[in-house]
Amino acid sequence: MGFFSKSNPAATDQSVKEAYFTASQAQLVRARFKSNRAAVIAGWVLTMMILVGFFSEFLSPYAPTMAGRDKQYENGPPQIPKFWDENGVSLQPFIYGTSRERSIKTNFRWVITIDREDQRYLRFFCQGLAVQLHRLKMESAR
Repeated sequence: MGFFSKSNPAATDQSVKEAYFTASQAQLVRARFKSNRAAVIAGWVLTMMILVGFFSEFLSPYAPTMAGRDKQYENGPPQIPKFWDENGVSLQPFIYGTSRERSIKTNFRWVITIDREDQRYLRFFCQGLAVQLHRLKMESAR
């Protein structure tokens, strides 16, 4: 029942009443849910949380079976993947490598510097080291 509708309001009211009395329980619940804006937003948030849970292994920055802290992991600032820099354009996204050193300017605290010469290309759906070593052994056994 739009504000600018051209239909006959009496006929529309009658069809709405008939639809209400002939609707199933699921249709009534769905209509009431859709009319509540906060419920729809909460439903979308819940759906996004479930999807993130399903794809958590892909989204995680480290292996889910890793016990303890990775010794090579540096608590550096996050970097946005880049497709180009002063050297040109790359079809594969990359980030820059980092180096850690103590600085006298920061009272000998660790300082992380970004090395713009060290480009590290991102790979998706990678296999772990154990799988790669197993494949190498299988290929060398042939």
